[in-house]
Amino acid sequence: MLDRHYWRSLLWMIVFCIYSSHVLAAERVKILLQGVEGELHTNVLAHLSLVAQKDHPRLNLARIELLNQNAKQEIQAALAPFGYYQPQVEVRVETLKAQPEDQPQWQVTYRIQPGTAVRVATLDLQLEGEGQTDARLQVALKSFPLHVGDHLLAASYESGKSNLLRQASEYGYFKAEFTRKEILLNPDKVAADIHLHLHTGIGYRFGAVKLTQTTFDETFLRRYLNFQPGAPYHNKVLLDLRRDLLNSNYFSDLEIIPERNHSDADNGIPIEIRLTPVPPNRYTASIGYGTDTGLRGGLGWERRYRGHFGHFYQLNAQLSQHSQSFSAQYGIPTGDPRSDSLGFKFGYQNEALDNKNSQLLLTGVNKTQARQLFGRQLRENLSLEYRYETYQLGQQAEVTSKLLVPGISWSYLHADDPVYTRHGYRVGLGVKGAVQDIGSDTSIVQTSLNAAYIFSLGSKNRVLTRTALAMSWMPEFNQVPASMRFFAGGDKSVRGYDYDTLGPRDELGTVIGGQHLFTASLEYTYRLLEKWDLALFYDLGNAFNNEDFSLKQGAGAGVHWLSPIGPIRLDVAVALQDEDGGIRLHINMGPDL
Repeated sequence: MLDRHYWRSLLWMIVFCIYSSHVLAAERVKILLQGVEGELHTNVLAHLSLVAQKDHPRLNLARIELLNQNAKQEIQAALAPFGYYQPQVEVRVETLKAQPEDQPQWQVTYRIQPGTAVRVATLDLQLEGEGQTDARLQVALKSFPLHVGDHLLAASYESGKSNLLRQASEYGYFKAEFTRKEILLNPDKVAADIHLHLHTGIGYRFGAVKLTQTTFDETFLRRYLNFQPGAPYHNKVLLDLRRDLLNSNYFSDLEIIPERNHSDADNGIPIEIRLTPVPPNRYTASIGYGTDTGLRGGLGWERRYRGHFGHFYQLNAQLSQHSQSFSAQYGIPTGDPRSDSLGFKFGYQNEALDNKNSQLLLTGVNKTQARQLFGRQLRENLSLEYRYETYQLGQQAEVTSKLLVPGISWSYLHADDPVYTRHGYRVGLGVKGAVQDIGSDTSIVQTSLNAAYIFSLGSKNRVLTRTALAMSWMPEFNQVPASMRFFAGGDKSVRGYDYDTLGPRDELGTVIGGQHLFTASLEYTYRLLEKWDLALFYDLGNAFNNEDFSLKQGAGAGVHWLSPIGPIRLDVAVALQDEDGGIRLHINMGPDL
């Protein structure tokens, strides 16, 4: 058994060791740099040997003098990357008198005059070999980070060299090398001539493509290829191909292997693509809550591919407090399978609100394809739907409606991040209608425009704007079914008002929907914590007919949590016209665009 004396001795030994290590680690020399600031000051400290050994337990005056023998060369090496090649350095060592043991005993002062920074007098950048006329490399050459008149920064010079070699390799010049790379200082050492000559060597091209998989027809998969054999090699083309194949919903993993060591007689690089398909079936279940829908849940089954040509189908059922729906869709990739498809759909929806009841049965076909407009790709959708609807608005009698509705719509989306967008926009435009006696009870034409724009103000601030405009023309508004009338109010409309409670009213004051719709919103968010935003917003809008146009307004604040599937929003809004609304809690989730 260890006695009390042993533990007391051990405690004193620990205290002594801590004290001794403190004394040994105490700073014994004070170092001052004069004449340099910022990055120059930091880099000089990093190069000085005395700084590295200032806490050495055996540091003395003789050791300080020895370490300072190389100080001028070390300072010159520290300043050279910033273009200062002829600094003047004066070193002074002082012994401090009557200093306690835990205080510096010497002071070393380095007085530095960096001199005149060397500037670039001549910039000789040249391409040689097969790639000297390649426009892509010419662009890379023009982006060299140094220009005539700039300070000669070593880091910029090295990064420029590396970037030229990297881009040459990305463009298929795998054997590119510099035949000349030098910096010549003028005799006065205040100017320099840079000479960089890059010999590109052979420009390789895309060769034959080998697809390694057993699930899909090869002719179908080759429709995903975004290059032709013989086209100039570009690494970004392969990265884009990888993204498109993974986004196809057919593959869980893939490898794209350029076989550079097996080029053909025409300098073509064979490309092997190894594909791993996803399991064909996907089942989903969801549960959630929204103030527009109340408690909601859903079940889904998706058959990702059927057969060898990428056909797919899916079944979905949704249930909430106010509505129930079922939908089935069968899709066939057409043309470019990355963007083009033909779809057949069937759906049923039952909606029961205080002001309307509707049972809608629809079937239809739609054709989706990509279009080019002003150099950008947008999505075009052609559709034809047959809609059979039984509905009741307010105290009106139940009505049955039949419509054959062709339509066309275009949409464009650009976002820096599809889940939490800091800069991006979305635009959608659509036209649809029906003609009486051609499968329809009445005639109607509707147009719609939806747009949203998000931009950042610094690292923590965002501004979100959105607007929706829709208009209808028909001979008899009373014959328009509930699903094709416009209502406003709710989480994604005018907050502060309940879902679909804004619009024209009947004689009893029940909202029965309108011919036209306009809503707009302005929202500001501030990043309070890593995953939390505070929001302030203002909404206005309404559904209306030709003779009664009035805008309702709502404003409020909210807290948004940035979940992996997009912001989950908890907003409190105040209706600025109290007779129609009040204070409402709005819960919503999903990406902003």
